[in-house]
Amino acid sequence: MKKRVIPIIVGLALIIIVVSVILALNDPIVVNDSPKGDLLLYACPRVLLDKCANVDEAISFLSDYDMYSPNPRHSYHLFIGDNTGKSVIVEWIDGQMQVVDGNAVANFILYGVEDTLKFDYDHRYLTMQNQLKDHPTYTVQEAMNLLSMLNQLGYSRWSAIYNLDKLSLDVCFDSNYDTSYSFELQ
Repeated sequence: MKKRVIPIIVGLALIIIVVSVILALNDPIVVNDSPKGDLLLYACPRVLLDKCANVDEAISFLSDYDMYSPNPRHSYHLFIGDNTGKSVIVEWIDGQMQVVDGNAVANFILYGVEDTLKFDYDHRYLTMQNQLKDHPTYTVQEAMNLLSMLNQLGYSRWSAIYNLDKLSLDVCFDSNYDTSYSFELQ
């Protein structure tokens, strides 16, 4: 019998900020060791949701901490957005926090990578960027269709659409885009 792992998704706060932790395959583990406080990457979304009302507050908060990754073989980055439409990718390179403005993210470090090289790392990123440039707003179904188009069969564990106007989350698992689960804060 195949085990089914359902992730716990921490993503929406009443103050309307969304945070995702994403594996980045093209960089070594985050290593920081300074006099700053320590923060474990997997605890970061919960802390940001509790403490920050927008992207700028999240960046300010994170700048006071060293980030520690739970996996010694991989690095991670954070995708943070708010209901003003601002979104960033936060990465730690050579012990320093780096912030990249952006509305899309995939499984590779973005900081310092030329746009022409980003396609070499993962075609999904530039495909998503081009789609968003041509069509910046989507219905939930249109957004899910875009994620379906970018799906990596056998690797995509879940796809999620956060609607910060409705305070809702639509998610599907294991590349099954015909069945999605919807959650809405009341």
